[in-house]
This record gives sequence, structure tokens and C-alpha cells, in this order.
Amino acid sequence: MKTRALIFDLDGTLLDTIGDLCDAVNDALKEIGVPLHHTREDCCRFIGNGVDAFMHRALKEFDNEDRFARLKAAYLPKYKDYQGRTTEPFVGMKEVLRRLKDEGVLLFVCTNKPHALANIIVREKIGDLFTEIYGQIEGEPVKPNPHIINYFVEKYGLERDDCRMIGDSLPDVEIAENAGIRSVLCTWGYGQYTHELCERAWRVVRRPDELLGLFARRLYVFDIDQTLVPRGSNHINDEDRNAINALLERGDAIALASGRPFCSVKEHIDTLANGDKYLICANGGVSYDQDGVCLSASHLHLADLYHFKNRFLSEQVAVYGYDSNGSLALFRDSYFIELEELLCHVNPSDFVWLPDEMPTDFDRDLFKVLIAADPSISSSLDITESEKNHYMITRSDPMFLEVVFKGIDKASRADDLRKRLDIPAENVYCFGDSGNDMTMIKNFHGIAMGNATDDCKAVAEIITKTCDECGVAYALKEILHAI
Repeated sequence: MKTRALIFDLDGTLLDTIGDLCDAVNDALKEIGVPLHHTREDCCRFIGNGVDAFMHRALKEFDNEDRFARLKAAYLPKYKDYQGRTTEPFVGMKEVLRRLKDEGVLLFVCTNKPHALANIIVREKIGDLFTEIYGQIEGEPVKPNPHIINYFVEKYGLERDDCRMIGDSLPDVEIAENAGIRSVLCTWGYGQYTHELCERAWRVVRRPDELLGLFARRLYVFDIDQTLVPRGSNHINDEDRNAINALLERGDAIALASGRPFCSVKEHIDTLANGDKYLICANGGVSYDQDGVCLSASHLHLADLYHFKNRFLSEQVAVYGYDSNGSLALFRDSYFIELEELLCHVNPSDFVWLPDEMPTDFDRDLFKVLIAADPSISSSLDITESEKNHYMITRSDPMFLEVVFKGIDKASRADDLRKRLDIPAENVYCFGDSGNDMTMIKNFHGIAMGNATDDCKAVAEIITKTCDECGVAYALKEILHAI
């Protein structure tokens, strides 16, 4: 098994040190008689290139050789005394580091903080989780010079392809480039997260737990209607398609997840570039690979369709289902059946017309049942507690209630798929806009469209632009920095 290594910056990446740094430099400035006092925000801009650069920047217009030497001489002992007063690991960091070490990942620190101080504070605040901690030593170059990373690679026999440099600022991205390894930019630190910097990084992470998936690819799951395909259209937005194609070209896996049957989802997935593509159909009732091979399925029975037919079918309410062949099983024609023909491209010649009484010779299972009515009527339909306990019932649209097997939804099928692909849950990102997307948005990294329901937005980590504004591409490029 390959040895994997994560090399961490310290200030602003592992530890929130800025309070102690700020106090020490302000007291040192006061001691040498320089009339300056810096805020935490000032100090965030000053650090990143070693203690010497920090001293020069802190002196501003008072900088000269004499004051630099006196400030550094005053600062270092003060910081040695001050560090640890307010310094703490960023929330969740220690737990992530323990998991990474338990998984066999070698952990290192590469910092421009003075070597002795770095070793003291890391061991005090985090413990002995790191294989080695290497800070600035007088006479040696600082980041972005790659000599520390080169030292780790040579001493521990590491392959550069299996190393990642994790930091919060430009010098961390630059040292990775200079050392020939991949950079991971974390946005919880002190850096200036410009678009240009985020584009230079191999990956951008927003929380420490996202570090758990750095050696695995990602799975992106996209709802179709009003997420990729605008209302009134039957085509994925070009900008969104290009963004998804970039994911596929990078080697990530994607799935289109919809209430639609296989034939309708297949039309959309075939417009995407070659790659690792999957289909989640019937709101999670069934999943396929891109060639139509069924990966997993959970069925309803004809009796379930007749149960809802007997409860709700009327002149105002349509009740029908999709069978295991992707054909509509229905009792009567209606406006909603015409919608299925238009949106899902089901063929009327394949319709299965059912009698009022349940037949005994119907040998096909159902993936889902739909109950459709105008919004004013649909919103007043009374779903019993028994039905809620027996089925998974979601509202995919103001007109539609969709019924699948209990415990099955887009989220459960996405979870099945990521396990099949050996992708950690931390590397799953789900996009959607409506009630049948809520569980996958809640259970994974969830991105709600700008046109999503309030309930979806409430459980999402990120709210992007609307479908009409190509919100999928916007989130992938500008928020997640995935492409």
C-alpha cells in the first residue's frame, strides 16, 4: 500500500494563533517606542512569509534595519511567553487529524514559525499526531522555498503524487507548486482568498472534515428539473454541461438523480462527456450505470398502486405508476399523463392500462407511484400517518406527490453508489431544488439552487444561483472551486 502524506501549514491552518501573535507584536512595538498598534485583521495580512517578513510589515513606515533588529529581539521572547494563551486548534481539526493518522496517513508540519516555537505549540495543543514538525531555522530559506517538503520526501521515501500541502495562503500554494505536489487551500484561515488563488490550488476546502477525502475522488449528484434543466426546457444549460464535463474529465463520478424513468434520464446523461456516469431514477427507486445495467432497486407492488388509486383517484386527481420497464401503469388519461409524455418522453404505445379492480396477472413491479393534482388540490390531500410510516412520500413539485419504497430516496441511492465506488461520504456533493432532494442535500454536502424551496435552503450548506442563472456551474467554479 502506498504511503500517503499530508503536510500542514500551522498558523491559520492547524491553529488559530492570530490573537497571541497580535498581542506579542503590539507589546514589542510599544517596548521599542514605535507608535503603532495593529488589529487582528492587520496581523492576518502581515503573516505568512516568516518572522522577518512579519516584523518588517508590522513596522510599516517606521521600518529600518535598527528598528527591525530591536523589534525582532523584543518580539521573539514575548511570543514564546504569549503563545498558547488564546491559541487553539480550529474546530474539528484534532478529530480529523486522529482519523487521518488511524487511516495510516503520515502527518507533517511545514511552517515559517520559528522551529522551536512551532514544535512547542503543536505538541501542546494537538499532541503527538505528527511524524515531524519543521519550522523556520535561522539561515535556511522560508516558504515558498520547497526545501522542507523535499527533506520530508527524501527522509521518509515519499512519492510526490501521494503528498498534499495544506495551507491557508499564497505561500502554501506556491511551495506545493515548487515542490511538485498538490496544494489544498483551506478557507478558514488568514489568507486572501482571491479567485486567482483558488484557481491555482488543486483543491479548496471549507471545513477540516473535507480533508478526509483528499486521496479519493468525488461523487457529484445532480437533480435534473429546475436544477440542470430550466422550467419549460428539456435541455441541460450549456454552461452547466461544460462544468460537469470538466468534473468527468478530471476523473470524478457524477450521477443524475430524478423522479423520471430511465429513458428520460438517459437522454440527459448521454449529452455529457465520457466518464464515470450513473443514473438514479424514480426518486431513488432504482439506479443504473450509464449502459443501463441495474445496480440496485427497491420495488413497490401493484397493491400499493391500487391502495392510492382507491384513496385519491378522481376527475381532479390522477394516480399512476412507473413499472420496472419504465412504462406508465395508469387507470385513465389526464392532463398529467400528457405532462409525463412531454417531460419524460414516455411512449403511449407502452402504457399499461389497468382496470378498476386489481388484476392477478400483472407480473411487473413498480418503482414509484405518483399522485398528481393542481396545486390547490394537491396541497390539501390527506396522507395518513400509516401511509407515512409505510412509504417514503415526497413532494417533488406543487402538483406531484411521489411514493417509493420506505427508506428509499435519492439520498439512500446516492449512499449505495458512493459505497460501490469506494468514495467517502465526505466527498459527496448533492445539488437540488425541491422536496425529493432534501434528504440528499441534508445528508451530504448539500447545494440548494437559488430557486429551491425554503425547506431545501434550510438544510443546505450552500445556496447557489438559480437554474436559469446556471447555478450548478457557478457553485462548482466560484464556491466549491471544484473545476
